[in-house]
Amino acid sequence: MTEVQEADGVFYAWREESINDLIGRRFFPISAFRYCMISCVDSNRDMTKLSAAVELALNFDAKFSKTGSIIVRSEFLPEIGSMYELFTGFDEVWFFDVRPEHVEVEGNLLAPADFSRDGPSDITIAWFKRSGCKIGLGDGVGTNCVASNIEYLRF
Repeated sequence: MTEVQEADGVFYAWREESINDLIGRRFFPISAFRYCMISCVDSNRDMTKLSAAVELALNFDAKFSKTGSIIVRSEFLPEIGSMYELFTGFDEVWFFDVRPEHVEVEGNLLAPADFSRDGPSDITIAWFKRSGCKIGLGDGVGTNCVASNIEYLRF
């Protein structure tokens, strides 16, 4: 992991692991957050187009936002990832304390953005602060991480 840095009250870092690797670890703070929003899988930003979309809604009580993101309880994320072989690259997941309503992601955590060199864009930082999100993960070549609290990135 790169050193955790801060920009306008948002903490960020880059890790070598994929999202799938991170959410499978016992020490990733997934249980600290009730909900997650999956905004991108394999570079696809419309989750309603996933072949598993209906199953996700039925089996995991997933909800779809107006923009096509999937909102689901965070505790189900590792199971969803392994069951449907998701989060293998170019994915984006955001974690919240409460179910996000009408959230449209602005900015980007996916490669080619590389937080080990550049950090998040001003647009990403501004959206992150407004959204109520606690942690955001975006992978492609390693994983870019943003967090509202530096402790969330110490996993």
